[in-house]
Amino acid sequence: MLKHIEYPDAQSQSAYFEGVLKQIKSVSGVEAVGADAKMPFMGLGMGGSVEIEGCPAPDETEMVAMGIVNPDYFRTMAILLIRGRKFTDQDRRQAPKVVLVNETFVRKYFPNEDPLGIRINCGDNSWHTIIGVVGDVRDYLYSNPPPQTYCCYLQASLGTMSLAVRTAGDPLKLAGAIRSAVMSIDNNQPLFSLMSMEQRLAEWISPQRMTMLVLASFALLALGLISIGIYGVISYLVTERTHEIGVRMALGASPTQVLALVLKKVALMAGTGVAAGVLSSLCLTRLIAS
Repeated sequence: MLKHIEYPDAQSQSAYFEGVLKQIKSVSGVEAVGADAKMPFMGLGMGGSVEIEGCPAPDETEMVAMGIVNPDYFRTMAILLIRGRKFTDQDRRQAPKVVLVNETFVRKYFPNEDPLGIRINCGDNSWHTIIGVVGDVRDYLYSNPPPQTYCCYLQASLGTMSLAVRTAGDPLKLAGAIRSAVMSIDNNQPLFSLMSMEQRLAEWISPQRMTMLVLASFALLALGLISIGIYGVISYLVTERTHEIGVRMALGASPTQVLALVLKKVALMAGTGVAAGVLSSLCLTRLIAS
């Protein structure tokens, strides 16, 4: 992630990031470079309400995720273009403002019409024409993708930008070269949180992973206690019926018949417990899901 310190206006910020992107692309082994104000699995990003031309004022409680990306972002992140076109280097500040939206945005706001060519206000008091629809990105593993808009970084003001680099081999082996490429543009700009997407995903899901490990540990402990309990119940059952078992064997019952007698009693107890457990879990499913 890059932070701005010395670039006060949108034009100088765009020029800085444009130079950074070109410099990284020149590194051997780099296939594509994407830039976004917030990459997936990096927490909360920008959002706001969107006004559609010719429609009533938007409900401010309906939030839309908003991204500011470079033209090569979608190829870098392997986000499919569903219809229309992507950004190009010609979509600059002096050109008409354009925007891309995701499939969820189309399903919510344009369920029965083609959104291409319709203008929307993305919260910056200017109108952007929808030029394309791209696939959804699941930024949070535990929720559905929200409606999303993407503006071109050459037409927007930037505070911070995160970079994604697609490489031909191990991306971490190019970390030093990428860092040098960024510093060659301005060595006063910090470059930090440099990691692979696999590492970022692992970091993002680490709280859930820890929770699951704790739950699994308790489950194994419960399984051990259940096993000890079952052993104790069967042992007690056999001890209580020692006299009966002796009489049955004296009257000609075989060991197999005695074993079947014990297992029948155990199966009845276990079946009752399983039935009670399944019934309880069905009743508590809604509570557990929440």
